[in-house]
This record gives sequence, structure tokens and C-alpha cells, in this order.
Amino acid sequence: MHEGQVDLGDEITDALRTAGRELEAAFKTAGEEIEKTFRELRGEFAERNGPYCVRCGRRNPQRASFCFSCGHEIPRVADS
Repeated sequence: MHEGQVDLGDEITDALRTAGRELEAAFKTAGEEIEKTFRELRGEFAERNGPYCVRCGRRNPQRASFCFSCGHEIPRVADS
């Protein structure tokens, strides 16, 4: 090497290792957030086995009095 030149190999290697660790942590966090969202959605869909709204068509939880989407009152059907 000539005087004044810097060997960037070690610096680049360290930067790539650091970037790799940061990407791994970011992907782990993203995966955890996606799993959390799927769990929440599964719970929400499992709960939605009730009536459809006559105004907007959204399915609502069994005991809903008003549509979760548009706020329209959901008529109660008399149990037989």
C-alpha cells in the first residue's frame, strides 16, 4: 500500500456484519408483528358469526346492537 491509503476491507466487512445484524433484528420484529396481527384477525373473525348489517352488509359479532362498520342499528331477531 502507498502512504495515505486506507484499507477499507475491514471497515466494509464490519459495516456489512452490522447491517446483517440490524436486518435480522428488523425481520424478526416484522415477523412478530405479522403473527400478532394474524392472531388478532383470527380472533376477530371467529367472533363474527352474527348478523349482517342490512345497510352495509358487514357481518357483526353475535350480540352487536349496532353495526361495527356504519353504525346502523341491527334489528334483533326473536328467539323461537
